[in-house]
Amino acid sequence: SGGNDNNLCILNVSKSPTVLDISLGWQFSEHTAAIKAISWNPTRRHCLATGGGTADKTLRIWNTLTGERTHLVDTKSQVCGIVWNNDGTEFVSSHGFSDNQLTIWRFPTMKKLADLTGHTSRVLHLAKSPDGEMVVSAAGDETIRFWRCFAPAAGAAPSKKISEAAVAAEAEGDNEKETQEQHASEVAAIVAAVQRDVAWQQTASRKSACHFSKMTGSGNVS
Repeated sequence: SGGNDNNLCILNVSKSPTVLDISLGWQFSEHTAAIKAISWNPTRRHCLATGGGTADKTLRIWNTLTGERTHLVDTKSQVCGIVWNNDGTEFVSSHGFSDNQLTIWRFPTMKKLADLTGHTSRVLHLAKSPDGEMVVSAAGDETIRFWRCFAPAAGAAPSKKISEAAVAAEAEGDNEKETQEQHASEVAAIVAAVQRDVAWQQTASRKSACHFSKMTGSGNVS
């Protein structure tokens, strides 16, 4: 848990058939502003990412088994939220003052991959799509924005909607071929009619083109 006292608390939970026992495991006080962004890595046990507020602006990664802070990055902006990709190798942080951006990070190198800009006020909420590829953000500017942040999972099956579209396209293949042949005949007739009119329209078209050329300051019309 985190809060306005700038403390990050790691709680131990043990459960018996009749009692849920909660005790304090670790308490970290390195952040210098309120902690509003907390997110567990989905594939690495004991790996926790946190972010501090306006007076802190840092991302910190913790090993909650050993109590060690393993990473520290100054983001230059208030940290408001964190969401990981499905395999725990990248995450998105959302921010407030001063840039109101989203940032994609590589883990564990903590290399910044991209800044996503567009919001004009603090990003209040992040959520990840069920397929793990997109992140939606909601901000104080009263907008919701969708971002394609993460790569598709290896070997991911196509969505049901895409599969249905492929089946429909295959079923309509024969009808489409007949329609294309009919359209080709109609297009040929139209082209012939247009070609008959080209000579008649050529003089007027050149005058119009010359006038346009003078208005735009472009070169001579050939």
